[in-house]
Amino acid sequence: MIIPIGNSGNLKRVPYIMIIIILINVISFYIVREKVNEDNERIAAAYYEYTDAMLTYLMDEEGYSFSELNSNPQYFIDRLENPDIDSTSYYFESINNKLQYYENTQSMHIFSKLGVSRTNKGFINFMTSMFTHADFFHLIGNLWFLLLLGANVEDTYGRINFLVFYLLSGIVSSAIFILSTTDTMPLIGASGAISGVMGVFMVRHFKTKIKFLYFFAPFKPLFGTFRIAAGVVLPVWFLQQIFNAMGDGGSGVAFMAHIGGFIFGLITAIAMNFLKIEEKYIAPKIEEATNLMGYSLDEQEGIDLYYKKDYINASSKLEQHFLERYNDNTFFPLFHSLIEADKSSRAAVIADLYVRKCMDDSDSSRILNLFRDINEHEYLDVLNASTLFNIAECFMRISLYDDARMLFGKIVETEKYTIIGAKTLLYLYKNDIDIQEFDRYVDEYLNSGDADVQIIVSEIKKEIK
Repeated sequence: MIIPIGNSGNLKRVPYIMIIIILINVISFYIVREKVNEDNERIAAAYYEYTDAMLTYLMDEEGYSFSELNSNPQYFIDRLENPDIDSTSYYFESINNKLQYYENTQSMHIFSKLGVSRTNKGFINFMTSMFTHADFFHLIGNLWFLLLLGANVEDTYGRINFLVFYLLSGIVSSAIFILSTTDTMPLIGASGAISGVMGVFMVRHFKTKIKFLYFFAPFKPLFGTFRIAAGVVLPVWFLQQIFNAMGDGGSGVAFMAHIGGFIFGLITAIAMNFLKIEEKYIAPKIEEATNLMGYSLDEQEGIDLYYKKDYINASSKLEQHFLERYNDNTFFPLFHSLIEADKSSRAAVIADLYVRKCMDDSDSSRILNLFRDINEHEYLDVLNASTLFNIAECFMRISLYDDARMLFGKIVETEKYTIIGAKTLLYLYKNDIDIQEFDRYVDEYLNSGDADVQIIVSEIKKEIK
């Protein structure tokens, strides 16, 4: 078993329209569920009466035995579909009445009223068919794909544009299905509209990787995940729909609606790109609506690159403006990107400059946020001793004593026998800040440090004596 479970794309805001569409589908499913069950039972009863009457006719009038009809079910099915009954037969009126009743119950089914077909193609039907599903698995299957891909498309085109596109995709895919078939069975389900979403996703998020979960149990459970780019997996899905449509033998799946929706999505995305509609009109409005962090265009581009894990280009974009603006929201993406781009020394410099700027502004809350982010990702070792010292000194002022002692202890340990380490020990002593094994550090620095270090540490020894 292989199922898609996510994608690597990042979102700028909550996809409200997609969530509303999902909720409408779920609510409508449960609203019509009781009526569906009633109509199914009525159709099953009508079909049973019709088949029973036809069976009786074939056995009494045409001389077939039950075993003969049972051994050749296709013949019986063909006679049910084309009941060629002698008009003078005693059973003629009864069979016709039961057939008519069966067909009437089908036409009165809730799916016939809400679905769209060659005989029922009003605008309302095109709308309601998109929010009607045959059963629970039909519902979950469609909404799962919408959940996986729809949020990114809504993020790309904007909420209202996404809603309009989604509805148009459903209408177009349904129209293509109707034109491609002579069947009068109603079309229901969101798959045509969702196929349009998939078409747009393939063009606009070509390199985005879709994550799959695989699970096999031949002898013992074997499971895991893998990723494939949307530009690879979605065309394969589309070709599968074409092959299925060519060999469809009454599966009940609207493959032509899938094909039509996907092509509509492709054309829409390509046209939007070619005519630069998205670039000129949509992207600036979305940028304005989503730029809640006060990013410049370059900073936003850098953040997008960061979430795409393009750390080299992300760090380049973000660093251009960071030292001018010191935007709090770009610090950690820049710091992290520099580390991932093998520029840890530059990351340490950026952190030191940022901490000093916060200290100049007397803003301890920003320093605390910086520390939490860096400590959470276990990047404290990247910071240089002066940065750690400034953070620790800030923590002492705001009564975060345990964190301050931890940082002072880290400096003394990592800067062993250096001037910085020795001055830190002296600072701790003069400010009556106790760290674990303070006396041991003093002895080690006195015994192993150079002359300058020994002079500094000897001041502590003199005071202790």
